[in-house]
Amino acid sequence: MDDTFDFSSFGISRRETPLSQPSSSFNSTPILAATPARAPSSNASPKTLRRSLTGSSGGLKLSDFSILGKLGEGGFGTVLLARLKSTGALCAIKLLLKQCMTTTMHAERVLREARTMMDTQHPFIVTLHGAFQDEQYVYFVLEYMGGGDLFAQMQWRVGDGQGLPEEQVRLIAAEIALALDKLHRHGYMYRDLKPENVLVSSDGHLKLADFG
Repeated sequence: MDDTFDFSSFGISRRETPLSQPSSSFNSTPILAATPARAPSSNASPKTLRRSLTGSSGGLKLSDFSILGKLGEGGFGTVLLARLKSTGALCAIKLLLKQCMTTTMHAERVLREARTMMDTQHPFIVTLHGAFQDEQYVYFVLEYMGGGDLFAQMQWRVGDGQGLPEEQVRLIAAEIALALDKLHRHGYMYRDLKPENVLVSSDGHLKLADFG
């Protein structure tokens, strides 16, 4: 068997996947104050990023981005912090190594992750802005979450002797429950709920991530 899997028959192409913006009417009080920024700020909005991703006639490629650093690493891939050169907008790019996807089951897992995010756009679910591939990797261009993950937030507060007030815990549970409800209504079961997979946005709200 070849050491790389051909995704062409599974509908992943070099052209990015157009997505609409989740409702911008959600303006409630942030649950958590974001930790100190891990990346330079950008004046470009998520809508600007998405228009740039979906408006390109030739499709995206990695050279369209400036790579600023590594945000994390998991069993199936690496997540990088990047800036779209044409607009300056920040995003997270998840790299999935094709060499690790030698069976149809592995390929379908990657596609399932993309389809879940496309089908369930919600204020408390991380947005997939676009997708493309080259010979080595499949790339997901994701919403950048400037506050890290819930696990780091919890450690930070315990280390400072603060802990999380009961009111914040109730709001955390409510936002996670709303995200899970959205997934369930679309027929998806989220099987890896843990603080590391709950990300904190720059405005202090929570979003579920990692649907692989």
